[in-house]
Amino acid sequence: MTSLLLLPLRTMPTNCSTKFSNQTLWSSTPWPVNTPAKMPLFRPFCSFLISYALALSRASSKALQEVITGYARSSRPNEAFSLFCELQPSDFKPTDVTLLSTLSSCALLGALDLGRWIHEYVKMHGFDKYVKVKTALIDMYAKCGRLDDGMMQFANMSARDTQAWSAMVMAYATHGHGSKAISLFEETKRARVRPDEITFLGLLKACSHTG
Repeated sequence: MTSLLLLPLRTMPTNCSTKFSNQTLWSSTPWPVNTPAKMPLFRPFCSFLISYALALSRASSKALQEVITGYARSSRPNEAFSLFCELQPSDFKPTDVTLLSTLSSCALLGALDLGRWIHEYVKMHGFDKYVKVKTALIDMYAKCGRLDDGMMQFANMSARDTQAWSAMVMAYATHGHGSKAISLFEETKRARVRPDEITFLGLLKACSHTG
């Protein structure tokens, strides 16, 4: 069975480099041109936290998953993605929740190149079977300015939950396609999908565009 984790370094985005304790861990090529900012040096406490989690990971990957998720939920996408990249050569085994956090970080950064690389990782390791991961891809592409790619993800979903429909409604509305957002909402009603607050936020945004 192919290892869940190993991804050839040549397929990494043009630099998955992070700095830790003033040492480059691996890969010295530049980050993609479109990446908003260079990865910051970790502060002492964060360095300690990551070192501690790495030590724990010898027994389990759960601690590292919690750190990545914690960074993403704390609106610290640089750190979340840095740690995910840093762990690639190790025995760390991400879960669908880890990929959700990483995709969320790419969306927050508006980093399309990184998001596309994570998408390839998702496909290579079979995470595209998860509805939540596909939904995160829709959101990431929409926030990175690629509505067409988000639409493709939505169209290729074999099953959709409320969050998936809401993500697409919001994507249309955010990109100024108010009529398409409203039309999709009508489709959700025909599919007997119960809308959530994101659906209605998308509708309000759509109405602001259509008048």
